[in-house]
Amino acid sequence: MIGKAIIGAAWLAYICVLIWPTFAFLGAIALEASAGDELFGSFSRWLGLIGKSVWMALVATLATLVFSIPAAVLIARANRSLDRPVFTATLFSIVLAPPMVYVFGWQRLISGVGGSPLACVAVWSLWAWPMAAVLLGWGWTHVGRSSFEVAWLQTSRARALLHVGLPAMRHYIAMVACCCFVFFFNEYSVPHACGLIVYATELLGWATSTRGAAAVVWPAIPSVGVTLLAVCTVLWLAVRMPGEQAEYHQTDNIVTPNAFAKGLTLILLCVSIVVPIGALCVKLFSAAAMIEAWQTYDHDLLMSLSVAGIAGLVSVIMGWGIAHATGAGGMGVAMRGIFVLSILFGAAPGALVGETFIAAYNAGPLGWVYDHWPIVMLGNVARFGWIAMLGGYLLARFADRDLHAQAGTDGADRAGILAQLTVMMYWPIWLALGAVVAALSMAELPTSAMLRVPGFTPMAHLIVEKFHRFEDGMLVSLSVWLILASLCAALVLALASMSLRRYR
Repeated sequence: MIGKAIIGAAWLAYICVLIWPTFAFLGAIALEASAGDELFGSFSRWLGLIGKSVWMALVATLATLVFSIPAAVLIARANRSLDRPVFTATLFSIVLAPPMVYVFGWQRLISGVGGSPLACVAVWSLWAWPMAAVLLGWGWTHVGRSSFEVAWLQTSRARALLHVGLPAMRHYIAMVACCCFVFFFNEYSVPHACGLIVYATELLGWATSTRGAAAVVWPAIPSVGVTLLAVCTVLWLAVRMPGEQAEYHQTDNIVTPNAFAKGLTLILLCVSIVVPIGALCVKLFSAAAMIEAWQTYDHDLLMSLSVAGIAGLVSVIMGWGIAHATGAGGMGVAMRGIFVLSILFGAAPGALVGETFIAAYNAGPLGWVYDHWPIVMLGNVARFGWIAMLGGYLLARFADRDLHAQAGTDGADRAGILAQLTVMMYWPIWLALGAVVAALSMAELPTSAMLRVPGFTPMAHLIVEKFHRFEDGMLVSLSVWLILASLCAALVLALASMSLRRYR
């Protein structure tokens, strides 16, 4: 019954988040008039902003990969680094906090950070490297590790890494790079906090100053094309990644990581957390200000956390459906269409996603959704749900097929295998995917700006508002509350990761 309920909930989420909004948006475009001349007059400006956004995202992606190397080495060679709660909580605490919080800290530490594209690139990379390190370290334990160890005995470490390690890891490196690029290209909060105009900020300004779906879809097409190319590359690499024939070795002969990697990781953790948060809090942080911020915005804070958490849960349920379809021997035409549709929503800018849900839920019997928090939750799921769905696809491909076959021989049906082997066995990974979607939802500005509801104000909008009004005390207090929430979530993930030990 649990497995059947999961499948039914997944299909309900597909309809509400992907299928119905798509048809409603296409119908709204067909009924509207064509775009005006002023739209095409701004085309050259948009191309320039797209070029700016592309090079910033590329540089940030490269920096993220470089920063992630030391921690990835620790995770890969120690082989059980993620079983240590403190280490795991520290890594996840960076990613689960909104990146714009770190911008405010650096701006108080270094004058002139605002308006610098390189400062924006640095904040992006210092925020995203822990997740890249986790993915690369996890991939290293699955592919080519023993071959690298053998090559290391016969030649230098550099040559072994260049000729054996990197070729074996090329799919994982490219996949992580594409995921980082997609996020950086469409990210709004950090460039906005730095005072930069990129394509995401320009598109949101255009969407809020015009009316109608057609007026937004045409300027969003170049952005969708760029990000869709990157996301399709992720999917293509995922298909070509080694699956059940992957070379995976889990032994008790663990190689101790060298002190150099530990030192670099410690330095990066200090630069990523201690320095900006310390600069943000010094001279402005006080218990009285924290209490005042809670008393003033407790409803908005709790609602923001709840809506983001529900978005993460719904995204995970959608990922379960993809994992079920993949584990059954290959997705059918309908499930492939849903998977591609989720990728299209992930490639679309937040402003376009917001317009899609306005067209779907702003009239008719579903109009009540438009004025309440579910519209914000659904928009965030459409924006970031592809992450959990891609995770479900990868988990299904890496699943123990012999164990699934044995469960089928013992009489378990497909729904039971989904509930017991896919969901229960890998629940810490699902928890991590949901937490990442929730964290990104907390920091999402364009989508929630188009789907504002009277019930609450998202915390990301409150923090930006305090930033523009120079209310530094309240800005710091709200930021610290979000950091505390991210620390609690990271600790839960750290403790959950230890439970995977029994399945290794």
